[in-house]
Amino acid sequence: MEIKDIPIHLQEAALKSKIPECDLFLDKNYLRARGQLKPSPRSCWYSYEIKYRFRDNIKILILNPKIKMEVNGKKAEHLYKDGSLCLFFPKAKEFNSKKLIVDYIIPWVSLWLFFYEIWLVTGEWKGGGIHPQ
Repeated sequence: MEIKDIPIHLQEAALKSKIPECDLFLDKNYLRARGQLKPSPRSCWYSYEIKYRFRDNIKILILNPKIKMEVNGKKAEHLYKDGSLCLFFPKAKEFNSKKLIVDYIIPWVSLWLFFYEIWLVTGEWKGGGIHPQ
């Protein structure tokens, strides 16, 4: 059985169902989600924004607190130049329109933030991964 693309309105419904406090905006093939995550009990709350264009791209930003691009001369890993998060290797198609944002992107954002906090303290990225140039 072939897995079909998940229509954008179902992406919105899944987010609303699993994260009711999430602020959602839907317009044709565009979805914006804003919410908060706390990656561990000792973490602060992070405000995020996800911008998703159906069958096109997804962009994830941390709005508050601001992500530090560099600490003690070491550049943060898995960030694009615009400060958006690099959560997966695009060429590997680890996320696409056949997958739910709430089941993939939200947990990946939380995990990224967890490793980011470790990086802030140690200066080493422990989360692994490949970052495209």
